[in-house]
Amino acid sequence: MGVGAFHCDCLMLVEAAEKTVNTGILHYSHSHGFPLTSILAAGFVALAQKMKWESILAVNFMSVVFSSLTVWVFFHFVRKMLTEGTAVISSFLLSVSPIYLGNSLYGNSHMPAAFFILLSLYWVLKFSSDDKDSSLLWSSLFFGLAMAARVQDAVAVYPAFLTLLIFKKGEAPGEKIFRAPWLIFTLLGGSICLIFYAPILIRSVVPGAPSVVYFLNKELFSFLTFGHYLHYFRSYLDLLRQNTLYLGLALFMVSLIVIPSVKKRIFIGVWFFSVLLSFALVAFGLPRFLIMSLPPLYIGIGFVLDWLNHQSRKEFAVLSLLLVLILSIVPFKTYVSIFEERHLSDVTGRFAGWIKDNVEPDSVVIVGDGSVFYLRAGVKLLSRPLANPYFKKNELKTFKEELDNLLAKKVPVYITCHGLKSYDPFSIFFKGMRDYYGLELKGQQMFQYWHRGVLKDSVVPCELYLVHSQGGCL
Repeated sequence: MGVGAFHCDCLMLVEAAEKTVNTGILHYSHSHGFPLTSILAAGFVALAQKMKWESILAVNFMSVVFSSLTVWVFFHFVRKMLTEGTAVISSFLLSVSPIYLGNSLYGNSHMPAAFFILLSLYWVLKFSSDDKDSSLLWSSLFFGLAMAARVQDAVAVYPAFLTLLIFKKGEAPGEKIFRAPWLIFTLLGGSICLIFYAPILIRSVVPGAPSVVYFLNKELFSFLTFGHYLHYFRSYLDLLRQNTLYLGLALFMVSLIVIPSVKKRIFIGVWFFSVLLSFALVAFGLPRFLIMSLPPLYIGIGFVLDWLNHQSRKEFAVLSLLLVLILSIVPFKTYVSIFEERHLSDVTGRFAGWIKDNVEPDSVVIVGDGSVFYLRAGVKLLSRPLANPYFKKNELKTFKEELDNLLAKKVPVYITCHGLKSYDPFSIFFKGMRDYYGLELKGQQMFQYWHRGVLKDSVVPCELYLVHSQGGCL
């Protein structure tokens, strides 16, 4: 478990949980998002306060708990769908998966969402075999909770739910209340999700309050990319290759041929590719967006390895064991040192504290994103425009006017190396700072580029510069 907040989303979740506990009013992470995750995090923070734990450790522990529970539910789901041997192998491989394990070490919305998605799938699978109304109701409840925890992941897996609900056993006329189970499932799940979003929906109609539309545009629509779709699709395939090797991907493709049930092959394939194709639309290409593609991947791998294990010749059983060891040890060994480093040190928190200790009390600092780290450390910030991938009209001019005004008032202004060069793919901001201002090096400290995801060893030196009105250069 990480000792600090690896990602800015983690620290934002911590602060939302703290405010929820301290005020008794639900505070959303990212201002409008992930209400159930915020509630769960608040529960862990409240418990931590009684035990004299730090809030960050409590929220990180929340992810550890839910990632462990998810593996347990996953085992029972796979055992019910296929075989116990497949369940054992696939659950073990998921638990040591670098993408899954790396994201389970710090607080985030992915792990609670994964737990409720798997729990919902378990009850949908049960409903597809027993046709009981109670099974459909339980699956709808947990799907609504999954959306309240992290709506993006639940929606990405939704096509897989439909394959189980639509291609199910026939019903005898007059025996069932629900004529269209997929529609009832969707409506009930959506209604449960809306209950968690009701407070913010009510607040958003108040004049001057940020709207849900603003949040969706800022957090989702502004990052949608169609022109670079193939680029991000290939990036995700490469991340999966790092996570499971080419061997794992090949075994998964074999499973889509050899699993005896056509319905189950369709289900596993739809689940895997719907997640992969959905998040290829988002301009990030980060490992955490692949978390919900891992269960179907390991179901397929686990089935093929269990099939080999049950062949009459002992050589096949030995081969199955050897492949399990390769798929678990090789990727894990590659990344375990990175995870261990995050377990032992809070690099980003220490960097923010170092800045606080090395600037004047009345100074302001220009950083990239992740402002929550610096604000929590007590650093005053000057926001700079971020290109995605281009700057908006006049925002560079507005920033320069604000900076010039501060310098004219003799306010000390600093900028970090990350603030100087990040979110600037064409170096427009960097060149402007270099050409119009003097930048005096004041020191450097280790910094973590958490933006690159959990599989990257991204701790590097980051410089701090004092900004002068003119003259000087890097």
